[in-house]
Amino acid sequence: MINQKKIAVKYVEQHPKDSADRTKARKKVRGIFLISQQTLNEWESDLEKSLPEGEVTLDLLKHAGGFYKMTRGEIKKKPLTLKDTSSNDYEIKDPQKLRNHIMQYHANGQSIYEENGHSFYVDDKFRDLIFNYEKTENETLEITDDFGEFFVVKDAREFRKHIFLEHSTGTSIHEEEGHYFTVDDDFRKLILMKHE
Repeated sequence: MINQKKIAVKYVEQHPKDSADRTKARKKVRGIFLISQQTLNEWESDLEKSLPEGEVTLDLLKHAGGFYKMTRGEIKKKPLTLKDTSSNDYEIKDPQKLRNHIMQYHANGQSIYEENGHSFYVDDKFRDLIFNYEKTENETLEITDDFGEFFVVKDAREFRKHIFLEHSTGTSIHEEEGHYFTVDDDFRKLILMKHE
């Protein structure tokens, strides 16, 4: 959650102190993140020395605010109902947790996934269903590249899917919009943990 907070503070800090623009920026952050003035003040005092490089646009601020609200439970997760191997309906209460598990342990080929006594055949069709369920345009992923530069992946689900399908084992390099990432087991765990 710290990266979303840094984006909020950076958005405010890039406006001149004691200006009308800065007052508007603070209001915008509080509205997008659904936080109080006191909370924003605390973030500013805690984070002013560790802000990301570069400009924070309004779009980036909105993405960060959406992700922040989701992690706080402000945006409710929609359950997913699937048919198991016995054709019984089963409700997956946390589709993102299932998606992360499938990417980590069932990224390719065919296998069986079991949950609470229900079994599911995992193949490309199942993975597509899980990866594309309730796809939203505002799910972003904030990471640092191999050169220490802050980078926001605009479509975190597609990014995770690509990493776990194309870089599922060993160590390799992934390029994304001119940013380079060393993909190894630690990186794969990191991109999963950033959304759980």
